[in-house]
Amino acid sequence: MLAGQALQRQGDRNVHSPEEIQDLKTLNRLEEVIRPRASSPEMASPASLDADNLDAKNLDAKNLDAENCDAGTRGIDDPVGNAMDAGRHKGRPPEVLEELVVQRLRLDRIRVAQDEEVWIVNLKKYLRGDVGDLSRREVKNCQKLAPQYEEGESGLLYYQSRNDDSAEGRDEMMKLVIPETLREDVLHHYHASLEGGHQGIGRTYQRVRRHFHWPGIFRSVQRYVGESTDCETGKGRPTIQGESPGNIVATYPFQVIAMDHIPSLPASYKGNTELLVWVDLFTGFVVVKANASRTAQTVAEAYE
Repeated sequence: MLAGQALQRQGDRNVHSPEEIQDLKTLNRLEEVIRPRASSPEMASPASLDADNLDAKNLDAKNLDAENCDAGTRGIDDPVGNAMDAGRHKGRPPEVLEELVVQRLRLDRIRVAQDEEVWIVNLKKYLRGDVGDLSRREVKNCQKLAPQYEEGESGLLYYQSRNDDSAEGRDEMMKLVIPETLREDVLHHYHASLEGGHQGIGRTYQRVRRHFHWPGIFRSVQRYVGESTDCETGKGRPTIQGESPGNIVATYPFQVIAMDHIPSLPASYKGNTELLVWVDLFTGFVVVKANASRTAQTVAEAYE
């Protein structure tokens, strides 16, 4: 009867008569009948409260019982929720805790992948001074790489892009080394995902190298962006379409000349590090000019 009156009123109702109090106690024990509860003090049923306290405080015993039951069983049925409550008491919202957990899982995944790549494992051993099981060739290779790498406290390998001895500068320049098995995931995130936005080779490379490093990173970005199906099929047709000139065939000497650079050569005694090469496509005659730079002014002067 008491339950029917509460449903009709659609709200709380204070009870005073002994019959209604006894009826309320019976309703309050339904949770214990349906699901037995532990005997710990934290999970004690509010049915043990006497009728005078119920009358004085005007408590809705049924709602109070449900709240205590949820609080008592949360640590058993929902350990994640229990951890969230602990974080909430410490002042951290659930979103922050979730981000920390995800970050920890990602770092653990990178650490495991690093430990599966031979050159990274050997370099970590060399940085720790554990070179007993390394061959002489492996030690020499690690010796060349060691000045630019550092192992963090979490066991992850980092690359130092500049020779900066200051602590602040070193922290800014340290980049996480990505093993080969995870490079496709990184490139997908910075190029093909919603955040990547299918940027070109240059922008994708700059975004990746700002945080990560691996040998041949530019070639990896160049190949990944070049093989992107969405980028190739999503571009529109050119507004002005011209006919292909085809192969240009020379009919006499020096009618058609090809020109190119050979850069980054060892410096000569005059300081030249570049070669500007001309080739006559009719005879194959080659003309070479050494320069110290590849600026437009230098090329124009050499051509004249």
